[in-house]
Amino acid sequence: MSAIHAFEDPDDPRNGPKFHTGRKCIERGCDKPAGTYWSHLWCFEHNVARMNNISASLNSMVADLHARKDSK
Repeated sequence: MSAIHAFEDPDDPRNGPKFHTGRKCIERGCDKPAGTYWSHLWCFEHNVARMNNISASLNSMVADLHARKDSK
């Protein structure tokens, strides 16, 4: 099991009201308050999904680069 990242921790102060923008999350149909340390556009839950998608994409790219290097 991997350690929890700060952006995934609902109790991390950087996910708290101090960073809320007063607007709603930009995800369609979401009425939760937007704003975390990592983005002013998404609510906590949608920001976690966004950050995890970014991480997965970057990890995939790195794995692909390693595979290309190893095949030479």
